[in-house]
Amino acid sequence: DLHAGHGRFALVIFSVVVSRDDCHGRFRDSQLARIECLCLIVSGNINAILDDFGLEPYFKAVIESAIVGVRKPDPKIYALGVEALGLKPEEVLVVGDSFSKDIVPAKSIGCKTAWLKGEGWGNEEIDESVPDIIITDLEQLPSKL
Repeated sequence: DLHAGHGRFALVIFSVVVSRDDCHGRFRDSQLARIECLCLIVSGNINAILDDFGLEPYFKAVIESAIVGVRKPDPKIYALGVEALGLKPEEVLVVGDSFSKDIVPAKSIGCKTAWLKGEGWGNEEIDESVPDIIITDLEQLPSKL
């Protein structure tokens, strides 16, 4: 049970791509938008995109690797996200689609993890016992919490 001993989790979403057409409506109307704290960890300039999609109000913090000088899979970028939310790592659920660049480093700093399992990122070595949750679609996440 991911809630054992904790009142809530923050959700750190990164490396998850949805189409422009359904991005805002799908996110806004889903239970994901009701999660209390959201932080986005990305490579590249994302603020203009979030604003364009109407998603900026959902995120308490945005950590851009180009600005902070740390890139995935360095666990420090996840520590910055946790710090930006003002929480402890064990209070944060990291959701990512790259096993080696998202799940492994986030887990190494003590975060709970949810792996958005897809076609994969090449020849990654994967241990499905590492993530706390495995999903194949973001809409599955609320029912797993």
